[in-house]
Amino acid sequence: MKKKIKKELIFSLVIAFLMVLSVFGFVLNYTSTSQKIRYNSYSFVLTQKGWLTKLDKKNLFFPYNPKEVEKYIKELNITNSSLNLLLGKKQIYITSNFNSSLASTISSSVLFLEKNLKLKNIFIKNSFTSPTPYNTKVITCDNATSFVPVIFIKKAEKTSLQNFENCLIVNVRTAEELKIITTFITYKLLGIM
Repeated sequence: MKKKIKKELIFSLVIAFLMVLSVFGFVLNYTSTSQKIRYNSYSFVLTQKGWLTKLDKKNLFFPYNPKEVEKYIKELNITNSSLNLLLGKKQIYITSNFNSSLASTISSSVLFLEKNLKLKNIFIKNSFTSPTPYNTKVITCDNATSFVPVIFIKKAEKTSLQNFENCLIVNVRTAEELKIITTFITYKLLGIM
């Protein structure tokens, strides 16, 4: 009888030990296979929320890592200097057509920029190119100044960034391209790219 209990105890301990080891193995395998990249002095780790990096001790999440953005921007023949008119500014207006087919993505882009750029005390103001039922400020490239530039986002046949005096015209074909360009602008203004 004692031998039977001893065998059952040993069997139970072996099973428990294997279960604990499998949990550790899963955790170690999960962390070692997660995607990580290094860009300039920043580390990025792919998470369920996107690419995570730290800036001023704060966690920031991005839909694309800087290498992906850099590759895409290069394919579009967009240069880093396209964004120079935005550098060092404390307030930026973003404007678009209220009835744009990209309205939802433009709204998400404005929120993404607002959230991330406030870390550097850059304030984003949403506006539209014509009056809306919500009395949102009407802003066009004509309102752009060297102190408060304007980003004008519009749907176009070809994706490009164009500087027009103190206005950055963001022409995009798709919502996905707008997300990539928004990430590019954010990286550039945060000093990551």
